[in-house]
Amino acid sequence: MECSNCGQALPDAARFCWRCGAPTSEPPLRAGEFSGQQAEPARYEVCEIDYWRGYVKCDFYARGIADESGYEVVRSPLFPWFRNTPPPRDGKALAAHTALVQRLTDTGWEPLGARGPWYAHRFRRAIYDDLEDLAFTAHSRRRDVEPADWPASEASPEAGA
Repeated sequence: MECSNCGQALPDAARFCWRCGAPTSEPPLRAGEFSGQQAEPARYEVCEIDYWRGYVKCDFYARGIADESGYEVVRSPLFPWFRNTPPPRDGKALAAHTALVQRLTDTGWEPLGARGPWYAHRFRRAIYDDLEDLAFTAHSRRRDVEPADWPASEASPEAGA
């Protein structure tokens, strides 16, 4: 999908452009998903992408920015970079950044836009106070199939094969 405001390529699940912050259309519901009213989150947690430089390799990481602790959310794959300047927006650095953004959006983080260097994107994720509210969020609308749901067959251990 592309941002209708700036043309930036975005993951299909993105709700906001990570370059300009413009909202995108919400993805359509999949078969079996709940289409009723979603619960409003109590608040949001926010994270920002930064980079870490080692002696020979670097990686990007998303860190929570709500408080002074700066907890780590997730890290990108390592890539070679040994200079004292931020990595360029190409090659393995861009691939590592793209993988990190994909992991964030896959786990419910919404892009909010970028500030500062090219890699410093911000994301937010809803926090719910009540577990009943969580049952109506977009990320828990799908029901996972548990082994207990599998049909018993003559070849299964439960059937005594």
